[in-house]
Amino acid sequence: MTKQIQNIVEREPQAYAYLRLIQAQDKSPVDFEFIKINKTFENITGLSSPKLNKQGFKLLYQDPKEALVYLHKFSKIALGAPGESLTWRINDSSKSFRMDVFSVEPRTIVILLTELQEAYFAESNELINPKQNTNILNDTSLRHQQLAEYTRTYIWECDTEGFYTYLSDNVKDLIGYEPEELIGKYHYYDLFKEDVRDKLRKEIDEILNTTKKLVDFPNDVITKTNMTLSVSTNCFTIFDESGHIKGYRGSNVDVTSRKKTEDALRISEKKFLLITENISDLIWVLKLKTDELTYITPSVVSLIGYTPEEAMKLKAEDLILSTSIKKFRETIAEGAEYFIQHPLEDKIWVFEIQEYRKDGTIIWVESSMRFRFDELGEVEVVGVSRNIDHRKQTEKEILYLSYHDQLTGVYNRAFYEEEILRLNTARNLPFTLVVCDINGLKLTNDAFGHMAGDRLIISLGHVFQRVCRKDDIIARIGGDEFALLLPKTSEKVAQMVLSRIYDEIALTKPEKIKLSASFGLKTKTSVDEDFSEIFKQAEDRMYLEKVKHHSNVKTGTIKLVTTSLFEKYPEEKQHAHNVSILSRRIGEALGMSSREVADLEMAGFLHDIGKIGLEEGFINPKKYATFDETPEFRRHSEMGYQIIRSVYTYAHIADYILAHHEWFNGMGYPKGLKGNDIPLQGRIIKLANDFSSQIDREGSDLPQAMKFIEERSNIQYDPALVLILKKMLGNSTQLY
Repeated sequence: MTKQIQNIVEREPQAYAYLRLIQAQDKSPVDFEFIKINKTFENITGLSSPKLNKQGFKLLYQDPKEALVYLHKFSKIALGAPGESLTWRINDSSKSFRMDVFSVEPRTIVILLTELQEAYFAESNELINPKQNTNILNDTSLRHQQLAEYTRTYIWECDTEGFYTYLSDNVKDLIGYEPEELIGKYHYYDLFKEDVRDKLRKEIDEILNTTKKLVDFPNDVITKTNMTLSVSTNCFTIFDESGHIKGYRGSNVDVTSRKKTEDALRISEKKFLLITENISDLIWVLKLKTDELTYITPSVVSLIGYTPEEAMKLKAEDLILSTSIKKFRETIAEGAEYFIQHPLEDKIWVFEIQEYRKDGTIIWVESSMRFRFDELGEVEVVGVSRNIDHRKQTEKEILYLSYHDQLTGVYNRAFYEEEILRLNTARNLPFTLVVCDINGLKLTNDAFGHMAGDRLIISLGHVFQRVCRKDDIIARIGGDEFALLLPKTSEKVAQMVLSRIYDEIALTKPEKIKLSASFGLKTKTSVDEDFSEIFKQAEDRMYLEKVKHHSNVKTGTIKLVTTSLFEKYPEEKQHAHNVSILSRRIGEALGMSSREVADLEMAGFLHDIGKIGLEEGFINPKKYATFDETPEFRRHSEMGYQIIRSVYTYAHIADYILAHHEWFNGMGYPKGLKGNDIPLQGRIIKLANDFSSQIDREGSDLPQAMKFIEERSNIQYDPALVLILKKMLGNSTQLY
């Protein structure tokens, strides 16, 4: 115990108690341990130290709710809040006391207890009988003096004319005057500001005429140093032994700090109102005892469409969906119970529920709650709610994206792998896995671009969605790979599902591109079977099917590409035919084998297949630029090479197509090859292509076309091949 406390509590007959804030390890509610009480405290209250320590703080207040209210107040003071003066009536007793409670050490408080004498304090509802023994005042004068000292209160008396007749000694500590400087010399209102003197005089006159009490009258006293001291004045009439009014007695309590606090509070409340009336979040207060809203901010209109007045009349069940009301009630009940057990813990409770708006629409709302005791000691909820519809939608979209393939809308690999674990139970057996791979996707990408390839992938995903059953899981597990998880499905039933898928694929032609896919399946009949082995066997079956159809699929795709090219650029069909014939004739003139001639003829026909990848309208047939070729145009030889190389049947002629724009002097593209480094077939197709272009596209006759070629011999064209072409032509007027 500090020396300060020692000085306070050892002043007899002042009653005191010294308490320490405690909380049990088992998370029981906070309480106070009575460290020391003196004999005076025991005598006037009838409560002993052992009894108090056994039953704790609640012994002071038998009503549990009242005990919680005061326990909360005392705990706040112990943790650093300003002290308070409180009234207390012992249970089952007529004795009333004033408790002055303040903190003197961390988590400790001192209670100074003063028994209230009705004749002395303005709070009393009865006047002392004029004939009552006035020694009561003398008996308690020391206690009153001590109380005044510790509560910054000075006591005074005035006669009927208003002059001071008595002032307690501590008046000097508060306003700087010695009692002798004021008694008989100053009128009571001389110490008050001029602007309140008339009002105060009227109040006193009314007291003298009607014996009315003056309670908590706020005013400012001017100190001896001309400073202003805010005080709260209480006074009432006093009588002589004959029952006649002889003046009035009162007290001035220094409330300067309290007034500053109140002023700050008013400013704070004004700011609070400004904030709460303009924020989008909804602040509300719910009284648990009556289940009624006692406060709600105007933002309720924007949140759910009701005015504050309308919302205050509604019950929770009127606003909250039946699917959310249970969660709401349980959270509030749990929070209230926890708060009663731990009133000092600032715990926030957060939950999400769905509410009706006034127009009947439904929104998601997030609410955070704190619990507190109201002025009556009853538990209430202070909540903040906000519309989280947008956030919930975003969360839904994020969840969707985390488990779905963005291109096709079916599930992705992450979801597929989770479902494998979830479905691997006995009740889902037999369980069939189907794996699938799109045929010729790379060729489609090379020929028609990646957007065309994406259309194939999307189309296959739509086929699965149309054909598969409700409980089947469709997932894209790779670029062109899909997997179907078919729970409770035998291999026979799975084959029937596959048959329907094949039929649907045959009817699907995304923008004239042929859709083709290879499938493999394996049925799992035991939980103990390793799923990775099931997948491997299904994949092996798929690759076997893919090999069977590989050549036909890609050959068919080449035909589709050439058909699409000729539809896109009609003039290319005749040109391809002419280059093919001329290339074959040059090959025959060179004495090539029939196989080599056939390859040369096919390469001549397909030499411009890469143009399928050029944008629509890129080639202008009215003005064919033989030399002024753009970089975009030059890409067609490389694109043609990639398309042809991906097909096993034609792969060996891909290099001829790649080289059909190389120049004999090394100035061609795409590699800049020179002379005999250029494949012979590439040099032949180059010559046939340009000669045919002069006739097909530039409108030249045979002599003009031949002259064009000869002028560029040894520059663009192999001079030996130029001589062969010239010899072939002779005096011909018909080339093809």
